[in-house]
Amino acid sequence: MSRLAATLAASQTLSMAGFAEAARHHRTVADLDDLLIALTVDDGLGGQALRAGGVQRDDLRTAIVATRAHRLAALGIAVVSPEPEDSSGRHMTRCEWSGRVLQLFQSVPVTHDFSATILRAVLDEPSGHVAEVLAHTTLDRAELERVLDAAGDTPPPRPIDTGVLSGSVGVHVAAPVEVVWDLLADPLRLHEWAPSVGESALSMDNGSWLATTPAAGPDGRPLRVRDGIRHQHWTLLGASMPTHVEWQVTYPDLPRANRQRLLLELAPSAGGARVDVTVQWHRTAPGRSGLGRILRPFTRWATRQGARSTAQAITNVFFSSSR
Repeated sequence: MSRLAATLAASQTLSMAGFAEAARHHRTVADLDDLLIALTVDDGLGGQALRAGGVQRDDLRTAIVATRAHRLAALGIAVVSPEPEDSSGRHMTRCEWSGRVLQLFQSVPVTHDFSATILRAVLDEPSGHVAEVLAHTTLDRAELERVLDAAGDTPPPRPIDTGVLSGSVGVHVAAPVEVVWDLLADPLRLHEWAPSVGESALSMDNGSWLATTPAAGPDGRPLRVRDGIRHQHWTLLGASMPTHVEWQVTYPDLPRANRQRLLLELAPSAGGARVDVTVQWHRTAPGRSGLGRILRPFTRWATRQGARSTAQAITNVFFSSSR
């Protein structure tokens, strides 16, 4: 993946996580605090460095509350902050970044690891707010910067071309790996994390599960669903506790449609679990090779987007929960 593509993908992932955090507080504008929390659950070097430094998502939420309380106490004001509502992130209003966060995004160079680059910019932001928040954590800033410097900006390894159209995305999930596996391997919970499933799946006689697409998006707006894809058959092809889950998705109303394989590889990581999401498309009928070659760049992009949206949906299930 090129530097530009990697930057765009990472900024989108951070935005989704930051907007989910803002939604917990019923805000439509996400600011520095939301960006910081999004970084703690990011799978890039920035998120890895923060978690290795002992800063988890809930630690940072506590530090943000402490910072606000300290400022108000200096003014002689005592305020008890209400506990925000839990939200899965699948039912959010439209959100946008504040002006100062957008300025940070625009000021950093295009790199292979955007999260590390934006973390450096956040650490140096001029208001001093971030430094004050981090002072309420156990983070050693000098050690954090040493980790970032040592990693540099090396590109990720190029994927091996297997001839199958696929896209992969890694994501950090703020929950124990066993808990995440329980979610992903349970057919009755597909609607909690699979973006294409709108309600609880129904068991079928052949061992598969019948699912339907959602009628509305996360913001409540009605979705246009293409004819033939409203119904899906989900089949659990493999599940090894707690490291592997594999699903196959077919479309009964489109017998010639490609079959989708969804591979989910899990591993423990600091502060939760790492989940590698791979979406594969397998042909069910011979296609027109010439047209396929022309459309291949778009279909590769669409496959990566599918993996990315699935990974983010899995993260959002656990993102808004508190300790």
